[in-house]
Parts: sequence; C-alpha cells; structure tokens
Amino acid sequence: MSSLSASVLLGWTVLAVGGFLSRTLSAVSAIALALMSGLMIGVLKGSTWASAVESVGLAVAFVPLGITGLRRAARPSRPTVLRTMAVVILFLGGSVLFGQLG
Repeated sequence: MSSLSASVLLGWTVLAVGGFLSRTLSAVSAIALALMSGLMIGVLKGSTWASAVESVGLAVAFVPLGITGLRRAARPSRPTVLRTMAVVILFLGGSVLFGQLG
C-alpha cells in the first residue's frame, strides 16, 4: 500500500479540481476537499488537530452536495423502499454471521 500512498493523496486534489471545474463543488468546497490530501493513511496513525481539520473539510465539501442531491432526487416508491430494506437487513445479518464464523 505504501507504494500507492502518493497516488491516493494526490487523488483528493484531482477530485477537488475536477469537482470545481465541473461546477459540482464551489471554491470553498473544493478547497475543503483538497485538504484531505494531508490526511495520513494507514493504520495506527493517531489523531491530531490536523487530521480533525482535514476530516471536517471532507464534511464541508460533501454534506451540502449530498443535501442538494437528496432534494433534487425523485422519491422512491414504497415497494422500492421495502425491497431495499430487506436487502440491507439480509446483508447485515450475513455480515454478522460471517463475522462470527471468522
């Protein structure tokens, strides 16, 4: 994974620039998203004020975009909601079962 770290970190900036150029993200949201490139990746990196700021930047970038998407989306039908709930419940049950089996 360490050989791909530079690509992962650069990817946040590329995503931010692409979002801004496509007018999907505002300048503030794009900058907030680009902050994620400073977040250390991997296990046991610890938590610092910088990582908290970078994670908040991710929320600043994506929460308004998600709210806008939800407001513009069509409402799903009742059968679609029930079918989706059944799939989620089966998936969660299977995940617990397989997790216990090791």
